[in-house]
Amino acid sequence: MYSSSTPSVPPPSSTPHPSQQGPQGFSPLFNKFEMDRQSSARTVNPRRRPGRGPPPPKTTLAAVLMLVTGTILLCTGLGIRWHTDPKEKERGLAMIILGSLLFIPGSYASFQLFGAWAGWPGYSYAYIPSYDD
Repeated sequence: MYSSSTPSVPPPSSTPHPSQQGPQGFSPLFNKFEMDRQSSARTVNPRRRPGRGPPPPKTTLAAVLMLVTGTILLCTGLGIRWHTDPKEKERGLAMIILGSLLFIPGSYASFQLFGAWAGWPGYSYAYIPSYDD
């Protein structure tokens, strides 16, 4: 009577096609992340210029110490200046002045060092006074 001439389709299997499997039967999602991890390990940061080298250690240490110490002294001086009795306000002013003298060159040198390390155009280790003689 009625005969069908359409080819028979196999029932869907529970295992994915071999082209959809990752290594040793893992899912394709694992394979994608594995390939991304492997490819990112070989890429070079495009913002960083090759051949720049590490920052000078003594200059970096001096810049960071000046920045941190200046910030601490500024914050402490401002706190003493505004939250204590009038007799202590002069000590707060002295700490603000000393903190400013440390914070300004420390922040400049730290920013210059970071810009040179990151490879930003126009930044170089030569623009900072060096303590690595």
